[in-house]
Amino acid sequence: MKWMLIGALGLTLACAGSDADFKDGSSDNDNSFNNPNNPNQGPNEPNNPPPEEEDEFEFSSPAVAGDRIFVANETLNAVAVIDSESLRISSVPVGFKPTVVAGAESNIFVLNEGSSTVTRIDPETLKTQTFSVMRRANDLVVSPDGSTAFSWFNATKPAANLSGQADLSAVSIITADASYQLAVGFDVREVRFSENGEFALIISADGISRIRVTDITGDAIVPPVSLGSGEVREVLVDATGRWALGRRVGLNGMFMVDLETGELTDLELGLTPSDLDWVDANRLLATFRNDSLGGLNSTAALIAIPEGIQALAELEPVIPPDPDMGSDMDDMGDMTDMDMGTDPDADMADMPADMGMMVQVVEGVEVLDLEIDGLGAAEVAPAGNHALIFSTIGSERRAILLDLDTLEQRPLAFEKGVRGAVADSFGRTFVVIHDRVNEPILPSMTPLDPEYIERSWAVSLVNVAGADNRLVLTSHYPDLATLWSDEEGLVKLYMTFGPQDGEPVLETHQDLLVANLETFATSTTRLAGVPEGLGVVSSERQVFISQRHPQGRMTFIDVDDESRQTVTGYQLNAGID
Repeated sequence: MKWMLIGALGLTLACAGSDADFKDGSSDNDNSFNNPNNPNQGPNEPNNPPPEEEDEFEFSSPAVAGDRIFVANETLNAVAVIDSESLRISSVPVGFKPTVVAGAESNIFVLNEGSSTVTRIDPETLKTQTFSVMRRANDLVVSPDGSTAFSWFNATKPAANLSGQADLSAVSIITADASYQLAVGFDVREVRFSENGEFALIISADGISRIRVTDITGDAIVPPVSLGSGEVREVLVDATGRWALGRRVGLNGMFMVDLETGELTDLELGLTPSDLDWVDANRLLATFRNDSLGGLNSTAALIAIPEGIQALAELEPVIPPDPDMGSDMDDMGDMTDMDMGTDPDADMADMPADMGMMVQVVEGVEVLDLEIDGLGAAEVAPAGNHALIFSTIGSERRAILLDLDTLEQRPLAFEKGVRGAVADSFGRTFVVIHDRVNEPILPSMTPLDPEYIERSWAVSLVNVAGADNRLVLTSHYPDLATLWSDEEGLVKLYMTFGPQDGEPVLETHQDLLVANLETFATSTTRLAGVPEGLGVVSSERQVFISQRHPQGRMTFIDVDDESRQTVTGYQLNAGID
C-alpha cells in the first residue's frame, strides 16, 4: 500500500555503516549534549526538542505451568506454588533471596539474587536443580518454550545495587542441565527472544549479540552487531529477531540494522523520532515532537517493517520550496506531474494548501499530523488497535487517543503531568501514571486545593470507548499492579504501593487500590502485610496478592464480587483465615 509522505518535515535519506559508540547517558567521549541552547540535544540536532522520558510500567504476570502458578517469596527463600483449581498452596525451597520467577509449561526458573544461582523447577514433580550464575545477577528471562533462561547484572533496574563489583559484559545461559557464560557487549541492558524462541537478542551498550539458542553448548564469545555511532536512546527488535530499529543522538532520523548481515541503514529524516513503538509484528509507530519546527504540528508515522524503511532509504532528498520563487512559478506551466514529484493519482483534497508540491508517495509509510502539538511519547495497546499519545516534558496534561485502524484522533485532558502509561491486552483502557511536585502536603491543604493535587501521587483511568478519564490520588508511587481483562468486557486494576528502595515501611504501603475501568468505581483497602507480588488466576477468576510474613501469606480476591480469603502460614500448611 502507498501512503502520502509530507516533505515539509524535511525528510532526507541516506545509508551508512559505522562503528558503535553506544553509551547510556553522557560520557567523556560523547559531545552530544554540548549545545548551550538546549542541553538535551546534540550539536547536530538543532531542531530536536528535549527527549521524552517515560516511566516503563508493566502489569505483573506470574509464571504459570498447567494449573500451577509459581510466585517468589523472599521471606521464606522459597517459591509458593498455587493450585489454580483448589487454590491450595505449597512451598518449594530454592536459593537465598529469590526475586524473579519465569518459565513455561516445560520449566520454571527462579533467580536467587542472594546466592547468585538459578533454580530450575520441574512443574510436574516440583523437583529442583540449582546452577551457579554470574556474580550479582539481578535479572532473568526465559525463552517462549521454557527450555532456556538467561541471567545477568542489569544496571538499569531501579533496584540495582551499583556498589561493588559486577560483570557488565557477560550473561549466563541456563539450560535444562547446565549453565554457561557468554561474553557479549559491555553493559547488558536487556535480553529478548524472537517470537519462535530460535534467537536470543542480547542488547548492550555496544550493540546486539544475536544467538541461535540451540547452538550454545559451552562458554562462548558472541560479539555484538553495531548499531552505529552515538548514544542510542531506544532500540526495538522485530518478532523474527532479524531487524533492529531505533534512534540515537547525532542522527536526525532513525536507523535499521539487519542482524543477520550487520548492514546498517541510517535514515536522515530531518528530525529524530521522540518515541518508537510496535503496533504489531509488521508495523511501527514513530512519534515526532515537532513543536520547535517553525510552528509545524507534531506528527506520527505508521511504518511497515522492513518495507517502509527500505522505501524511505531509496528516496531522493526532499528539497523545501524556495520562498523567493515568486513569479518564477509562471514559467512552470508545462511541468508534468512527474516533474513535480507527486503522484498524479493521489487524492490531494485533504492536503494543506501550502504543501501541495511537497508530497511524495512512499510504499509502506503513512504520516499524520497530530491535532495537539507538543506531544512526543506514545503507548500502544498490546492489541495494536489504539495508542495514547502524550508528553512527559514539563507538566503537559493534554493527550490524544489514536485509533490505529481508522486514524481517528480524540483529545484528552488530565489533571496532572504524565510519567507513563500502560494499556490492557484488548486495548479498551489505559492506566496513566502521573508525576508530582516533590513538596510535602501541608495540614491546611485539602484535595480541592490545586497544590494538594500537584503534590500527590496519582493515576488516571482512561476508558477508550468514551474517551473518558478519572483521576485517582494515591499515597505513594505505584509499586506492583495487575489487570483483569476478559472478553466479556470486565476490566479491573489491582495496584499496590510497597516501599521503594531505602524508603521506611509505613502502614499506607499495605494499601491495595481496586478500580473498575468500565465504571471508574474505585476502592482502597489495607492488606494484612506489605505486598510482595500479585497476579491473576484466570481459571478461577481470582487475583492473588502475596505479602511479607514469616510463614507466608497469600490473599485471593474474586474479580466478580470482590470477596476475599487470606491464607496465612502456608509454609506450615495452615488453613484459610
